[in-house]
Amino acid sequence: MNFSTLGSARRLMAAGVTAVSLTLGVPTVAQAAPMAGVLAADVADQGPASYEQKLKVAVKFGRGDDAALIERTDRDFVIGLWKLIKDDPDHLEVSAAAELAYGTLSAPEGSDATAAACREFIVTGVFAAFERDLAREKAEADAKRQSDLARAAAAASIHVVADAAMLNGDDRAFAQLIWKRVENDTDWPKVKEAAAAALAGTAEQQRTFIASGLAAAAKQDIADIIAKDQEKSEAEKAAALARAAKESAAHKIGLEPTPQLLNLPDRDFVTEVWNHAAGGSEVQAAAIAAARSNDPAVWKSFIEVGIHQAKDRDTQRAFEAAAAEDRRQVEEILVRAEKIRHRKLAAAARAALAGTRDDVSWFRRTGQFEVGPDALTEDARADIPVVYGYATGAIAPLTFTTGPTGAFTSSKGTKTADGAYNISKIKTFRGDFNGDKIVDQAVLNGAADGSMSLDTFLAKPDGTYQAGLRSWQHKTFGAYDRMRLTSGDFNKDGRTDIAGFLSYPDYSIGLHTWLAREDGGFGNPTRSWFAPAQPYWGEVGRMKIFSGDFNNDGRTDIGSFYGHADHSVAIYTWTANTSGGFGNPTRAWHAPSTPYWGDVKRLTITAGDFNGDGLGDAAGLYGYADGKLAMFTFTAKLGGGFNNALVSWKSTTAAFGSWDRTRLTAGDFNGDGRDDVAFLHGYDNGTVALHSLTADTTGAFAAPVKAYSSATFGSYGSINLADDQT
Repeated sequence: MNFSTLGSARRLMAAGVTAVSLTLGVPTVAQAAPMAGVLAADVADQGPASYEQKLKVAVKFGRGDDAALIERTDRDFVIGLWKLIKDDPDHLEVSAAAELAYGTLSAPEGSDATAAACREFIVTGVFAAFERDLAREKAEADAKRQSDLARAAAAASIHVVADAAMLNGDDRAFAQLIWKRVENDTDWPKVKEAAAAALAGTAEQQRTFIASGLAAAAKQDIADIIAKDQEKSEAEKAAALARAAKESAAHKIGLEPTPQLLNLPDRDFVTEVWNHAAGGSEVQAAAIAAARSNDPAVWKSFIEVGIHQAKDRDTQRAFEAAAAEDRRQVEEILVRAEKIRHRKLAAAARAALAGTRDDVSWFRRTGQFEVGPDALTEDARADIPVVYGYATGAIAPLTFTTGPTGAFTSSKGTKTADGAYNISKIKTFRGDFNGDKIVDQAVLNGAADGSMSLDTFLAKPDGTYQAGLRSWQHKTFGAYDRMRLTSGDFNKDGRTDIAGFLSYPDYSIGLHTWLAREDGGFGNPTRSWFAPAQPYWGEVGRMKIFSGDFNNDGRTDIGSFYGHADHSVAIYTWTANTSGGFGNPTRAWHAPSTPYWGDVKRLTITAGDFNGDGLGDAAGLYGYADGKLAMFTFTAKLGGGFNNALVSWKSTTAAFGSWDRTRLTAGDFNGDGRDDVAFLHGYDNGTVALHSLTADTTGAFAAPVKAYSSATFGSYGSINLADDQT
């Protein structure tokens, strides 16, 4: 799993308009993204926040009597407050600001930056975020009101009173409801045609249908009905058309079409529109120009055509203003994110700015809150957590810590009791399993009797680990050797989960998820994808799996290299859904059997954001038959899939030794905002070494540099890297 993407995704529970709509009458006021507070030395020099300052915050959120919360250290106070309000849709800005404060660990100042950010949050930042929440809710309410008015006016053009379903769904749902209303009504053929086109069209076409398309189609249908009425004289038809034109014009601008209004002479009707229209609007300007004319043809033209064109200009102007404001705010988010080196937020902002207007709007309203902190260490560099297995059946979680020069140091963890683990059958995972923004470790143990258990070792702030928490065990779940597992936040709740494949004796295969709990343990596994024995899908022995957010939706997905029997190779991806389960696989990359790409069994896989674009990439270390090694990068495409392999490094000799004594991992080891890779190698003389390869902006890697070496550390075979897919 990509180490630097383990930060908690900010949960978004807010209601509101699903997109900035062409139906807006006025632009909403977009709020700037919440950022970590002032990290200047003068803030840090002031020391921790006082009891009174924390009390003021606690009172603001109805916790004034919670002495245990108020007496915490600044960072623990911020975390405690965040846990209280993180699921409250009324406090999205506060929740995001709190996360950025206590997650400000990627700044060069390290823990001093965290202390300064937490103090600033307590003293001023929380109150500013509270006000942003109020402003955001007001803007959403204003946008919803304008959307309701536009939809009500559109529905009224076919004599329908818009109900809650019409007002509260998205634009496509509105078009669907209109289509159902007129599906069997012979009076509205053009409305039915327009609704069907909107349903099959783009989001912008659906907005246009609400803003003008429905009313225009209704106007045509009404005109056709009047023209076909054989009981009316030509004069009566002309009068009916004139009245219908006024009714359509009134609906267009939300003016109630009372009998009194519809019976007014044309010029008086235009004057009523003038009085009703918002000051400075295109409708008002056009109405004034028409009313001042003495030509009846001008009044008639305004009622039949001009008012509709003017309202459309107002709508387009409002939409463009809202889109421009959204873009300005996202550009500001990008600048701030780059300033504090929040690379995932910066990458997400860049991706939004490169997309459509809807992408920008969504990111401003929603996406920014779903991006968590990058780093979970006290500096800008990622560490490497591992689990060491002793011959006595004990294990110890420990960490290779990255120093300022890029070198690693190691520290043994606390050993468990002897005999507790079958060290030849353990799988280890790293992640924030309890949502406290610190990297924990988890261990799946395959016992000699065929049973399995899953333990979590929660990390402490000092870098050590708590005793293991056993949350799941099963006697007959399946064969350990037929499992391929990885970790990630699959349901986007801010906690790292575990998921993977189990191959059954009949050659069927299933994909299971163990969702993390608030205490860092795991619930029972649920199976979300299954391939029966017939037709045969494949077997886990041909899979090398990895995880990352391949589609930029904030949820971790699963990928797998698969070596087919015909010697072709493919990458398949399983996209995560909101429940933490997965859909059917999609082939994201393929290499045919001729020319021969290679043997997946000789490929060691890891994942990370190697080019810094915010998407999960894959990297593979390949061992050739002659003993040489090569590093491949498969960068993810924004629209899905992976680019062809980039060969960025290849050894010229067999100096590194056998590929099957090499294990791969990833993390931002030099703090430049891109994930790097490191491989652990066990030499024949008993030496264990870590070699790091630095990524560049293309996702390619420099030649490896030995970052750690020890002849006395212990056996290579006893070192278990998280999510290892060797």
